[in-house]
Amino acid sequence: MHFKKYLQSTFLILITISLAVISMNFIVDPFKMFSILELKGFNQSKPALFKNVRMSKAFNVRKIKPVNIILGTSRADVALDPEHDGWNSEVTETYNLALSSGRINELEQYLKHAHNQKDLRRVVLGLDLFMFDANMIYENGFSLERLSTVPESHGLTGLINDLVTSLFSIDALLASWQTIISQNKMSVSNYFENGMRDTSSKWQNIQAKGGHFAAVEKSLNDSINAKDGWESFSLSSDTIEQTLLPMSSFQRIVAFCVDNNIELFLYFSPTHAKNLEVIWVFGLWDDYEMWKKDIVRIVFDKQKNKDQIKIWDFSGFNSITMESVPVKGDIKSKMKWYWESSHFKVEVGSLILDRMFSLDTQNSTKFDNFGVLLNPENIGQHLKNIRSEHLLYAEQYPEDIKYIHELIISSKK
Repeated sequence: MHFKKYLQSTFLILITISLAVISMNFIVDPFKMFSILELKGFNQSKPALFKNVRMSKAFNVRKIKPVNIILGTSRADVALDPEHDGWNSEVTETYNLALSSGRINELEQYLKHAHNQKDLRRVVLGLDLFMFDANMIYENGFSLERLSTVPESHGLTGLINDLVTSLFSIDALLASWQTIISQNKMSVSNYFENGMRDTSSKWQNIQAKGGHFAAVEKSLNDSINAKDGWESFSLSSDTIEQTLLPMSSFQRIVAFCVDNNIELFLYFSPTHAKNLEVIWVFGLWDDYEMWKKDIVRIVFDKQKNKDQIKIWDFSGFNSITMESVPVKGDIKSKMKWYWESSHFKVEVGSLILDRMFSLDTQNSTKFDNFGVLLNPENIGQHLKNIRSEHLLYAEQYPEDIKYIHELIISSKK
């Protein structure tokens, strides 16, 4: 009898602890999965979300079932607003499904996952050269199991695993505790309900770390020294199957949108001119141009209706991308268009959407030379124009060119 009571007591204790853990993780919601309660000073900032955003966004697409989505890397994640006027958001639901360091192979699967929740009408996809690196097909945290990539597959195994991870795991419990104690930290990366990154504390973070100059320098160093940085970059590989190559994945994205009557807007991201100079110094400019040519060729080979897919180039050397960077030590001067050399602000994202959606706004008129609509007839001349612009940039900003060369030499040492 005593042993039976002991077992009952033990069982009740375990059940109570389990329910307490589940309840805490459900309410604190460290991975932004359930959004039942969000209070400033309690769980509004979620420090564990950034590293688990692939799980969170896959889950939230199931809940929201958007008909318009944004795909891309963290550049789109930070700067493209699902509530921009061009989406007609009052009628349709738009979600920012961009992924930090997103690879084109990953985005192909998230596109299909979103479409299998509800038929998509419009997709905006930001294109960055590094996402086509054949040496890095998927990022850590990607799981095909959690995605419903074909109509008959609901990704139930991955969904169950994600729910267990979010509600009943030591990782979730630690993340909940970290969430509660980190509410006053500026460094936390938050996300809005629509999937867009919350940058409200980014300027304070940049100031705390030395201003825009320091932020730009760190961004450049990251692209140079990262394990998957420009030193090891390649558009092709002899070690992986043809179907896994990034460009094959892009071809399938285009074909998928054509077959499912999805309006697709593609654009080459307007990273800062300093970022482009790093690509130039690493001897990747020919690859960069070939990549753009291949993208345009694939788009116009695949689509039947010439208005279904449009491709814009916002990169190059122009009044936006050549914005001056405050001098070293200046923590007061604020850049208008960029956070650092990689990530542009929502103001640039709005210009991109204005141009692609043909909205006649004051800024779209003022910066009407920002962005070129590409086709097979103009791509060659367009690339020549960018080369000419690069020469002018090098003449106008010799100190910038010298600085970047020295930065690369120093990093290699």
